[in-house]
Amino acid sequence: MSENKNIKQPPQKPTWLVVDDHLAKTLLVKLRQEADLSQRQLAKQSEVAKSTITKIESEKMNPTLKILNQVVTATGRQLRIQLIKQDKNSQ
Repeated sequence: MSENKNIKQPPQKPTWLVVDDHLAKTLLVKLRQEADLSQRQLAKQSEVAKSTITKIESEKMNPTLKILNQVVTATGRQLRIQLIKQDKNSQ
């Protein structure tokens, strides 16, 4: 059976998070809950140590982009980083 490459996939709703002191924890917990995964399951799927997942979620560690990408990918998402120029008046 051949695949039809012209079939459009439904757009995925982006997860928008503003950078703050709790970004990594918030992101990991949200992704893990949406994927219905335990810390152990996420660790196995992402090939990241469970202790690392635990440290990130308890705010004892900030992940590298590599680790963050592994975790995001394991939940079926794609990591994209967008830089937006700040309005001088909003500082």
